[in-house]
Order: sequence, then structure tokens, then C-alpha cells
Amino acid sequence: MLIIKNLNKPIFNYDKADEIFNKISDKMNTAINNAKRLEQFHIDNGNIEDNLKNPSTQFYLLIETLINEKNFN
Repeated sequence: MLIIKNLNKPIFNYDKADEIFNKISDKMNTAINNAKRLEQFHIDNGNIEDNLKNPSTQFYLLIETLINEKNFN
């Protein structure tokens, strides 16, 4: 019950319309590199199936594709 109580607390300084991307975009390359390292870790340890790669997502592939599309156009 304590967890639910804490989750229901208001988040101060939160603005739904805030430009969060501008605040975190300088960390994007680090995040992509970390995701690639984690992906390689799973490959090196034989975790080839996506359901065995925990924690891991391939969201960084989407981000890289969007960056490349932006730079191409």
C-alpha cells in the first residue's frame, strides 16, 4: 500500500507540454551506445531470442533510423 500511496503523490515541476527532448537530447548518444553494448552483451552470452534479452529493447534502432532520415532529408 505504501507503493500505491507514493505513486499517487503529485509530481512537482511537471509540465505535460514541457520540451523534455531538449533537456535530454545531449544524453542521446550515450543512451544509444549503452543500448548497443547491452545488445552485444546478450549476443555474446547466447541470448539471441528477444524474450531472453532482459533488460533490453531495440528502441535505439528506431532512434537511429529517425536520426538518419532527418540527416538524409
